Amino acid sequence: MFSGMVSDGLGALTILGTVWAYVLPALMIVGGALFAVGMYYDVASWVTGLALGSIPVGMLLKPVLSGVALPDVMPMAINAFIWLIVYVFVVKLCTCCGGGSCEK
Repeated sequence: MFSGMVSDGLGALTILGTVWAYVLPALMIVGGALFAVGMYYDVASWVTGLALGSIPVGMLLKPVLSGVALPDVMPMAINAFIWLIVYVFVVKLCTCCGGGSCEK
């Protein structure tokens, strides 16, 4: 269902949406697992940041590429931006207190 929701209404970009629907969860799992294990903080933060950052971008591009109204996706996009802010705090906490380097 997630793949159908992501690629719905993208026209010529449907294949790209379908591929990203499978890549996005993989990036989140790999990044979260690396954070949980405490290894490779740099790789984990980039992978998870890419996955989380693509969510609001994709939501805001959906009205441009398909017939979805912007007010229908805006609350979810704002929620995704809030999660990005929380993610920045988590990365900062993990790198400063969890064994990474913290430069001031």
